[in-house]
Amino acid sequence: MAFCAVEASAQSFSFYSTLRSGVPGSDWQVGVGPSSTHSASTWNTRYFSYSPSDASWRGGGLSQDFEIGFDALRNLGFSRVKNFNGAWTEATLANTGAPVAADTNWSIPASSFWLGAAGLSTASSISLASLTLSPNVSVLSGALPIGLTAAQNGTGVTTNLPAPIVINAAANGGSWFLAGTVTLNGFGTATRSRLQFNFGATSNPTPEASTLGMLGSGLLVIGLARKNRLA
Repeated sequence: MAFCAVEASAQSFSFYSTLRSGVPGSDWQVGVGPSSTHSASTWNTRYFSYSPSDASWRGGGLSQDFEIGFDALRNLGFSRVKNFNGAWTEATLANTGAPVAADTNWSIPASSFWLGAAGLSTASSISLASLTLSPNVSVLSGALPIGLTAAQNGTGVTTNLPAPIVINAAANGGSWFLAGTVTLNGFGTATRSRLQFNFGATSNPTPEASTLGMLGSGLLVIGLARKNRLA
């Protein structure tokens, strides 16, 4: 009896984003990488100024717009924040494998969506607000909270997404993004990366129709062969 090996031709693509700051005026990072441990390694901008008149992240309790997502047209994951001039500062990670199908589901694990505040004896915090998904995105499971906060006063704090989320952006050609505002307060002057927002998403390819057809045919053959033996 011959058995058919079934294999999906599509490939999975994961990207991880980090938005973080630890030192006013010298350590502001916007990064995207292939894993949670390398999400800041591809950052393309470090802001060296803390003056409100410059194109830098906002301090002093002022929020800043951000977007993190997947661009199907450019075939890449991206993370960006809006500077004082109203322009986006963006870091990207190209998908070097097969293009992600427009009808692919994306999973956002709770463990990959977190805020962290640590390393200071005085109060500090990082907050997300007005969280939304881009138009035409279907939420298949889980729910996006309106906001999240990690606040500490001498003891490090981590706040995770309460539950994983699965989304589908087929109605938008496969492109999607998470949008909101990020606010950082009370970061210090020495140790870096004290306040950070980390986000990860993975595409979950499904077998193509032809592959599913082969699987169905194989199961039918197996079923007929078993029926003949029992006859």
